[in-house]
Amino acid sequence: MAQVLVCAPANLAVDNLAEQLAKVLPQLGWRVLRFESQARQHLSTGPAELSVDFHLQTVADPTGEVQTYRRLCMLKQQTSELSAADLKQLSSARKVATQMAVNAAHVVCCTCSAAGDPLLAGFSFPYVLID
Repeated sequence: MAQVLVCAPANLAVDNLAEQLAKVLPQLGWRVLRFESQARQHLSTGPAELSVDFHLQTVADPTGEVQTYRRLCMLKQQTSELSAADLKQLSSARKVATQMAVNAAHVVCCTCSAAGDPLLAGFSFPYVLID
């Protein structure tokens, strides 16, 4: 599937672009994803339906990594602290789950700096739009 990477220098600009694209592109069967760096995920101000976590609800999970990711995220919210082993497993599951969500999207929106995130390193976007 040919994917489009849409970037802007500021989070607010990316949120606005993603919201506008999400109003039109789903009518064409295209999925829009708002990718955020791990450091910003808990500060997200964009619509939840564009987030990685929302997209993971519809992604096939043959390896069980998405389920592991959800379970550990819930545990972290409940206890606010994870063991070193759980943190390592969460990091690994987050990577796989995020890559699955990005792979399933047609349009990935992120800041210019987030485009260099290691989680996107394995992806090749034939089309790139920079605002």
